[in-house]
Amino acid sequence: MVITVPEEPLELHLRRKILLAYDNSEYSKAVFQYALDNIFIPNKDHVALATVLDEEQSMWLLAHNSRAQNAENMKRNRRLSLTEHSEASDILKPLSEDLASKGITSNFYILKGDPKIQLVKLSEHAHVDLVIVGTRGLGLIKRNLLGSVSEYVVRHAECSVLVVKQKPEKPKSRPESPSTTSFSSTARRSLQAPISLFRTLTK
Repeated sequence: MVITVPEEPLELHLRRKILLAYDNSEYSKAVFQYALDNIFIPNKDHVALATVLDEEQSMWLLAHNSRAQNAENMKRNRRLSLTEHSEASDILKPLSEDLASKGITSNFYILKGDPKIQLVKLSEHAHVDLVIVGTRGLGLIKRNLLGSVSEYVVRHAECSVLVVKQKPEKPKSRPESPSTTSFSSTARRSLQAPISLFRTLTK
C-alpha cells in the first residue's frame, strides 16, 4: 500500500513569483488557462495578475481643450477611472479564486499608462522570476496589450519572459473550430529544466 503525503505549501517569500499580463480578451483568457494547466505549480507559486488601463484618450483631451474644459474633463476622467478600476477588479478577482483553488497564492495590479512600460516596471518592482504574456488580444484597454507589448517586455525585462503563441487561424472556407493556444517547442524546452530543478529543490 502506497501512502501519498500531501506537499506542504511553501511560505510566500519562498514561492516562485510569476507576473501574468491579462486584458480580458478571449485569447488572454486562453493564456491564463494554459498557464494554470501547464506552468503554475500548486503550493509553490505566487502569481501577480496585471492589467493596464489606457490613459491615452484622457491625455489627448487635456492637451487640446481649454483650462475650463480640462477641469471638467479631469472630473469626468476621475469618475471613469474609478469605474474602470472597479470593473477591472471584478474581472481579476475570479482569476485569483481559480488560482486559490489550486493552492496558488496571488494578488493583482491595476495599472494605468503605457502597457509595455508599466509591465516592465512592475516586473522589477515585484521582483518576479517570470513574466507571461501573449501575442495578441484587446480587452480592458483600447490599445493592444498582448501584441507589440510582448516584444518590448522580452527585450527590457530583467527576468525570463514566456510568450504564449496562438495557433494560426484555419482558412475561412473550412469549418471554424474554437481557437486554442499553443506553446512553442523552444519555450517548452527552455522551461522544462528550470521547472524540474525547482520541483527537486523544493521537495
